[in-house]
Amino acid sequence: MFNSKLITINYYKYAEMMDNLRLEFNYNDLVVRELIRNDLDIISKWPKYEYPFAWANFNIVNDLLKDNWMTRNKRNSTYWFVISKDGELIARGSLILPEENDELIFGMVLKADLTGRGLGTECLSSVMQLVFSRTNIENVWLETKLDNERARKTWIKVGFKSTGIHYRRDVYGVYARYMGYRLIKDEFTDNQVMV
Repeated sequence: MFNSKLITINYYKYAEMMDNLRLEFNYNDLVVRELIRNDLDIISKWPKYEYPFAWANFNIVNDLLKDNWMTRNKRNSTYWFVISKDGELIARGSLILPEENDELIFGMVLKADLTGRGLGTECLSSVMQLVFSRTNIENVWLETKLDNERARKTWIKVGFKSTGIHYRRDVYGVYARYMGYRLIKDEFTDNQVMV
């Protein structure tokens, strides 16, 4: 049965949460803000990841296709963000609010030439601070391929706990093993982060 009241309530929860996230967030020396069209011009010129992490590259260089990407990816339930440090964009990502309204699905990509310096941990921690301080979200969920050891270590440093292994097709259409992770608001403290 179609429940228009539930859809209206969900829309307002989405809108309120998105409005809270769209405000610029300063955390230590990082700035988290909503992704804008001009950011795509910068991100498309970032150094590229090699296989098996090439899926993380933003390869759209045509202006019309970038405009189409912005239109297609601006949904009420998805917040696309960038993180900058000292005025330089260093990461991009998304937060997706599923219908349950108490959890988020999270994804983030660090600029390829900045990996291995602890910046991923700083970026992840800043986004979790943003989410937990400005929304009523109780937990954040993410997944990564089992062979992405660097990302898995980052999630654990910030306090994510494994939810188990599952299989799904990757961006290349091949079945792969993924590890799910969840971070619960009441278990997150910035003091536990070990950079």
